[in-house]
Amino acid sequence: MRRRVAEPDAARRVIVSGRRQDKQWGKEDVMSLSRSARTEHTVAPGGCRWCGIEARAHARQWTAEAGWHAWTAPTTEQRKERMLQRRTQQQVSRRGPAPR
Repeated sequence: MRRRVAEPDAARRVIVSGRRQDKQWGKEDVMSLSRSARTEHTVAPGGCRWCGIEARAHARQWTAEAGWHAWTAPTTEQRKERMLQRRTQQQVSRRGPAPR
């Protein structure tokens, strides 16, 4: 007897494939790079010292600076800088960008 594998949720399909399927009409929509690049991503304050990925999702990662590495706690300075960056980004998103 074969086991059924549950279909991943819609959000996971978008992340993995970069495509979204409209179930009602069966159309497939490809996400544009400009839309995904528009969203600013801040590193979590507790993210890895070398790559910024949080411990629960890290496993082994490779960076040019550190090579293959396990999650390493960030320095105090990195944590502070990341928190300030996140706060600044939240304030900008509430008020909008500064006038030129």
